[in-house]
Amino acid sequence: MIEINTDDFHKLNQDEIYEHTYEVFTTRAAPEHRSLGYISKEDEIKVVINDEYELKIDQSSSSFNDSGKRSTSQNHGTTGYVTWGASVLFTKWLMSEKSIIRLNDLADCSIVELGTGISGVIGSVIGQFCQRYIMTDQKHILKLLKQNIVNNVNNSFTTSTIESELLKDKSSKKNTSKFGNNKKKTLKKSKDKTSYVLPSSNQIEVIDYDWEDSELTYNNVLELNDNEYPDLIFASDTIYNDFLLPFFIQAIDLISDEHTLTFAVIQTREQTVIESFLEILLSKNFDCWFVPDEFLTKELTEGYTVYILKKSAQSAN
Repeated sequence: MIEINTDDFHKLNQDEIYEHTYEVFTTRAAPEHRSLGYISKEDEIKVVINDEYELKIDQSSSSFNDSGKRSTSQNHGTTGYVTWGASVLFTKWLMSEKSIIRLNDLADCSIVELGTGISGVIGSVIGQFCQRYIMTDQKHILKLLKQNIVNNVNNSFTTSTIESELLKDKSSKKNTSKFGNNKKKTLKKSKDKTSYVLPSSNQIEVIDYDWEDSELTYNNVLELNDNEYPDLIFASDTIYNDFLLPFFIQAIDLISDEHTLTFAVIQTREQTVIESFLEILLSKNFDCWFVPDEFLTKELTEGYTVYILKKSAQSAN
């Protein structure tokens, strides 16, 4: 279980949502060059995380529609076919000295990621430091996501959801990480020599979890976690569509308890969307803390907000 001291964070309430979001949008405007927030429409891109990981990511630009729509009950969303900057900056933050989560505290933890997309950036890096990392998205995203995981995860891992055909050539693939190809008990950072202690066993899973059908599929996610609620939930750039907000919050509700911490990273595109998200969230008896600038990397303070969500005691199952 991960415990974080939230005394230095601002806990939001319903009465201040508008004031809070107004301040966010006046102090955290995104740079003009960022646009919607995806990195590139190229079919292959390279992502570097703090000079420690270099990931090669295969995308499907032909499948991507940048209209901003993710999905409805009638059609599949396409935004997951490209890599979004928020996932890269969130991963960089988690790997930095600014992070409020220590990597060495993850060795016995389980993490579920919502709306992973095809890139698997967060899971391919952070997933190697925890006992179990479960990536989720809609079914049409999973094939390319699995391929990117196999290409980019350095160390050996166990899995029950990634096909053996994808894994069989993994050992022969060239690894581009400065950490090297083999799993070790302790890894060294190149700059500050801080030791990383890896878990004794490492499980990485990929599964369909469509928020609009979450009541039908949430048990599949929990079964992969030994029918226990995860310690952490990550959601990077999943808040951008009013239609999906109640489904997204329900998806978190179904796979978390009062001990689960959810980290939601949001790009500041539309003030009303974040207002609606916070209104629905707080009405569902979740607690929500806003992470202030001094705890974030500079990149995350420029056009992004980070919230920590947790079920309040009275709403716990």
